[in-house]
Amino acid sequence: MKIKESSGGTYILWIMLVVGCLLMCGGIGCAIYYGVDSLNYVEVRAVITDISVSYDSDGDAHHYVTVDYEYNGVQYNDISISFWSSDMYEGQNISIMCHKDYPTKLQDKTLWIIIPCILFGVGALFTLVISFPLHKVIAKNRGSRYARKHGEVLLCKITAVEPDTSYRVNGRIVNNIVECMPLGEETARYVSNPFSMKYSVAEGSTVKLYRDRNNHANYYVDLSSIENSNLSQSSIEVNNGSIESNPDTNENKMGNNLE
Repeated sequence: MKIKESSGGTYILWIMLVVGCLLMCGGIGCAIYYGVDSLNYVEVRAVITDISVSYDSDGDAHHYVTVDYEYNGVQYNDISISFWSSDMYEGQNISIMCHKDYPTKLQDKTLWIIIPCILFGVGALFTLVISFPLHKVIAKNRGSRYARKHGEVLLCKITAVEPDTSYRVNGRIVNNIVECMPLGEETARYVSNPFSMKYSVAEGSTVKLYRDRNNHANYYVDLSSIENSNLSQSSIEVNNGSIESNPDTNENKMGNNLE
């Protein structure tokens, strides 16, 4: 069975990026809406006449504020407002926004500023935080595509199969990654993309590696090419960049670069 790569948490990064962009768009949309709606309001001075408090079954407090104000020559008394802040007190003079056509419809102009700023700020933070790891993923994928198309092809030996700790489902690790070494290059190490733990890969198996000749940071480990090897480590000899089998193993000779 050929091994298929797992997307890991990449799709989560894209989802979070979309959420961030939607929040920013929501902030811009709210700013436009409030900006247009504010044309229907005028600012008036009001006096707080009463602040009452009630508690619900969960013990949460709810504050009710009433004000007196005058608009267009008409006095309005004990009109409820839908906003409250901890620095309010009875007898305080405050500024409120009064609807031109419905004078008892009152708004706090600070909400027109705060809500769009919060939405846009949270969205911008989401986008900024996610863009860094997502940029790395995109750059890596771009390098991998170039290596597969234009790079050299090497045969590698899998030196380790390890759990991919960068992505979990319900707190459980679900993917593995393999580390491999090109035959004849003792110091080079390359790591594959994640794949499901349902696939069994043995250390010592062989796998194809596509590598950019000019930039070895651009590479691709072809998981679908993994072949389990029954050769013991002592039966393999490295000679001048090629792998030569021991006569006793009756295995074919294989060059380092696969054409």
